[in-house]
Amino acid sequence: MCSKWISHTLEQGGDVRDWRTIRRLPGTHSLVTTRLTLTDARLIRIRKPGLPDAAQQEVYHRLGIDWAAPLIR
Repeated sequence: MCSKWISHTLEQGGDVRDWRTIRRLPGTHSLVTTRLTLTDARLIRIRKPGLPDAAQQEVYHRLGIDWAAPLIR
């Protein structure tokens, strides 16, 4: 996503925080990876996001980001 689009979209929703603050928010949102080794030695990785704090939830909501959606590579 483009920083200008993000800033503009958030400003339209009344969020006037500066870009550096907005950019730092997702960096503190935790992501947990569980690794499972199967009996045939294959490795399965399951990635799940932790619960975002209120500020992160607000930004995700305003940008239309579904933070709980599965992470697919």
